[in-house]
Amino acid sequence: MTKSSTKAQARCKHCGSRFPARSALDNHLSRQRACLEAAKAEFRSLQQTHLLPNSDTPDTSTYFEPSLFDEPFIPINEGTSASSDTSNTKRKRSYATTIEEIEDEEACTSNKHSNHYIEHRNQPEILADKQKTPFERLREQFQAAHLPDHGPWTDLGEFSMVEWLIKSGVSQADIDSFLKLEKVKGLGLPYGGKRSLLNIIDQLPKGAGWKYTPLTVHGDVIGEGETRTLDEVVEVWHRDPVEVVRELVGDPTFEGHIKWSAQKVYRDKTRTCRSFSEMNTGEWWWELQGTLPSGATLCPLIISSDETKLTVLSGDKAAWPVYLTIGNIDKDIRRKSSSHATVLIGYLPVTKLECFSESRRGMEINRLFHDAMSIILAPLVEAGKAGVDMVCSDGKVRKLFLVLAAYIADYPEQALVGCHKQNSCPNCKVDPKQRGSEPTPSVWRTPEEVLEALNQKAQGDGAMLTALHLNPITPFWTHFPHCNIYRALTPDIHHQLHKGVFHDHLVKWCTCACLGDQSSKAERERELDDRYRALPLHSSLRHFKKGISATQQWTGKEFKAMEKTFLGILAGAVDARVIRTAKGALDFIFYAQFEEHTTETLERMDRAWCQFHEHKDIFISLGQRAHFNINKIHNIKHYIDHIRARGTADGYNSEATERLHIDYAKLGYRASNKRDYVPQMVKWLERRTAVLRFRKYLNWMAGPGGSEEEEATSDADEEEDEKDDEMIDHMDESKADDAINHCLDSSSTVTTPKRPHYSGLTVRSVEEDFHAPWLLHFTEEFLRQEGRPVQSALTEDDSIEVHNQLVVHLPALRQHSTDPTTDVVHASKQVPARATKTGYRGEVAERFDTVLIRSDAQLRMAGHSSVADIQVARVQVIFELPQSLGSYPEPLAYVSLFKPLKKPVPDLEMYQLSWLSKKFNHQPYRAATVIPVSRIIRTCHLIPEFGSRIPRSWKPHTSLDSAPTAYLNPYLRFRDFLLFRHLLPRHIAQNLDSAEAPPAKRQKK
Repeated sequence: MTKSSTKAQARCKHCGSRFPARSALDNHLSRQRACLEAAKAEFRSLQQTHLLPNSDTPDTSTYFEPSLFDEPFIPINEGTSASSDTSNTKRKRSYATTIEEIEDEEACTSNKHSNHYIEHRNQPEILADKQKTPFERLREQFQAAHLPDHGPWTDLGEFSMVEWLIKSGVSQADIDSFLKLEKVKGLGLPYGGKRSLLNIIDQLPKGAGWKYTPLTVHGDVIGEGETRTLDEVVEVWHRDPVEVVRELVGDPTFEGHIKWSAQKVYRDKTRTCRSFSEMNTGEWWWELQGTLPSGATLCPLIISSDETKLTVLSGDKAAWPVYLTIGNIDKDIRRKSSSHATVLIGYLPVTKLECFSESRRGMEINRLFHDAMSIILAPLVEAGKAGVDMVCSDGKVRKLFLVLAAYIADYPEQALVGCHKQNSCPNCKVDPKQRGSEPTPSVWRTPEEVLEALNQKAQGDGAMLTALHLNPITPFWTHFPHCNIYRALTPDIHHQLHKGVFHDHLVKWCTCACLGDQSSKAERERELDDRYRALPLHSSLRHFKKGISATQQWTGKEFKAMEKTFLGILAGAVDARVIRTAKGALDFIFYAQFEEHTTETLERMDRAWCQFHEHKDIFISLGQRAHFNINKIHNIKHYIDHIRARGTADGYNSEATERLHIDYAKLGYRASNKRDYVPQMVKWLERRTAVLRFRKYLNWMAGPGGSEEEEATSDADEEEDEKDDEMIDHMDESKADDAINHCLDSSSTVTTPKRPHYSGLTVRSVEEDFHAPWLLHFTEEFLRQEGRPVQSALTEDDSIEVHNQLVVHLPALRQHSTDPTTDVVHASKQVPARATKTGYRGEVAERFDTVLIRSDAQLRMAGHSSVADIQVARVQVIFELPQSLGSYPEPLAYVSLFKPLKKPVPDLEMYQLSWLSKKFNHQPYRAATVIPVSRIIRTCHLIPEFGSRIPRSWKPHTSLDSAPTAYLNPYLRFRDFLLFRHLLPRHIAQNLDSAEAPPAKRQKK
């Protein structure tokens, strides 16, 4: 019997046309305006029955109307599952701790924990196997209304234009003017102005709705001509945080990037070397998971808030956004603003509360903060106690217990959240006068004793409140289950380390210690400015052309740029004890930014901070400080405890929060009329969220790698200076050699531009302009060593092709990031000043970058390197062999050589280098050689030894040649810090110890 087959067809129900496939129907709807409008009308009528249910919010709140395209909340029945039998089986299952061994790195390339041993906590219960995610339901609604996959838009190009108009932050007047341009009218768009366009946008799904709740504040000031005290009404704008979490966990674009259970990750089978990275690898999640009901899923909430100015230069307009994300989502996803994994959930009222006297005003503003936060976060209390059933990104239903796990804030806001005074620690009960003591153990604050102190104060006894340095305010977190707010106040790398410890304190102290007591402040600042100006250039470094004292606007980028060279800048200008103190602080700052820690790296981190404390009294001796009772200095002692509890500190950096202010506050304010702006900002944000949400839907529809428009470029500027920070690898000390091999991965590739930058240069001119006097000699020597027959002799008058740069493509290091990075090597000659058609161009100095190269020994060993195979060199020329000498598979580089690495110098613990010299006819010359570019590992950075005072004539392109020695900079990038601060020093020390040890006696058989 034969089976007949018919080709699948799709039919337009509005005109009756038939099409061979759904995609053809979509194209038809895109072109036929009448059918498209009919489909939209049908869809709108279909959606009338799917409005969000009424909330039991008080009548004092006002809601925005829900969108016609908004997904209705589909309640999940208690017993819903794929099968009642399997559901019962799951409920009776015992959740024993299990060990997962992941050894085969090739088979687990997508797993961050390759070569790790993972111990799992109780696995969460799946209440239902497969439910539709919001995007799947939206697609079905479009199909039911016979709309194309791109919904109400004519095509994807139209939506991209609308997306740009909304995201750019232009005003509604500008949008209206744009749509009324004759050229735009000619596109035949279904809207001729802003109003009709915004009506369409308002029909898109936009997630949890906004509402406002008014608060009446009763003051103590009697109004002029009145007999009663003044009142002030403020508005709290907010969204339901439970529904926001529902959107986050149900976002299918996060599938594969969400953790549902606690893990203990180890580096070895004996489980002695533990690893900490994501929040679920910390001890807090592991311990709390054991206290929840069997099968429960923990959803750690990360809240952040920060007041920000909206006006520039003048005006006092401000906003106070509150953000929410969840610790289940991978931290590298949370950090990217383009992923929209951190969501705005409210605006706190910004007011001066002039209804209060000045003596009470500050305390009442703090009280208002807690009252407003109580309103915003109120739904979380029950959600943390009873749990909420939610459809997750993988389509499975889990019962999530929403628990406040971390609060990201700068120090003043930490004090505000913790209700303690600003001269005390937000985490522990240390005496404010003992904050500068050695990093000894201290007693943590607990919510229970704080609430007891508040209770005693209410009864008239304020002794306990005073002893704990608390303010008499009822905190918003009083009834939050499983929440210890004082453990949740996480480290803040940006404000505490980069801005606080480094810039506000260490830089000032070290500057005052520069050049001795006889020098003036101006002389010290000029000395450091001259040193920064004379530093050799590098692509990963900001060059302070005018020094650092003239910098007016300091941001995180400037702080981090200074940190990379600060220790080398100080060398020779300050006391050795100042060097040791600065080194301890800088090492700690770099350790704190590790994206994965082990028990060993945490020990080294603690050792670095102890070094700072051991030598910091030098600043008291020099008269720079009378004490170290400084909050930002003390709070750092808690970093290691926080990392062990909740994962590495990069997941809680307030720098990411400040970046969100642009999208969620400043752009919305600019799009408003600047009067009564908060409601306008909320409406603008609703529309922006709807557009961004629809873009995520389109990207999801397109599948991996097939999205019409990627938003990752929006993060490029903010992450450009940190792309190497994501490449760090932390190795077990017992595998030092393997770690060096991996850090110097031979799988890196080198590329040069397709066309040479300099064409037709003679060998003679190259030798002169590029400072490569032995180019001809070493090129011929290289060819002889390669065993290549020279078809004709190379002369000084022959022409060669020269590149001005090459690019080293570095692979991602294991256990951390999957993203590779690039490293540019420059070798360019001086360009004199000249007049051009576009104006006068100043002189461009020559630039020759320093690099790490592989020795011949390493080349013969095919990538199995050791420290003896690493050499520092400076690239003078990157050139192609002329055809007359035969073909060679890759370009060559003429490099000047430095002496081999030895033990780091004391105090600085940097490698000191000088030029390698040889003699020819009894005349010394700088050693050089010609190598294939594939032997270049990557760039490095050398800091000249400036001595006690830098000669004023030194420039960035001459300082290395003028200085007697230079220091190899270990702070250039994180992969350099790993190699030069850990792996090489340990390896060299081990080799020296074994070389000096007497030979072992042979045992007789």
